[in-house]
Amino acid sequence: MAVHDFNAAALRAYRKRQRKGAVEVVNAGSPLAIAAEAAPNIEMIDIDWLTETVLQLLPAKQNLVRTAAHMAAQLRYGTPTTAEILGEAYHFMRYAESAGALDDWRAKP
Repeated sequence: MAVHDFNAAALRAYRKRQRKGAVEVVNAGSPLAIAAEAAPNIEMIDIDWLTETVLQLLPAKQNLVRTAAHMAAQLRYGTPTTAEILGEAYHFMRYAESAGALDDWRAKP
């Protein structure tokens, strides 16, 4: 009787779907999410963090994030998908967080 590693099989199938351009929502903390986060070359976006963080910003800063995400996605992909725009927004916000800008954006009008 063969022993199967279902998590490894699920990750292989997930990678295959991603190579074809699929975008999937997985539950945080699920075995697939944990395996995907640890795997190289797999893009994971914490949509809850992104939503919560953007909602903490003033409307003008939210507009800045949207504009920057759209521009970056257009430069990178040409005609971007919604998922690609979300990815750029996520990277933009993580960069702003690492640079300390989010604290300033939250505190100042």
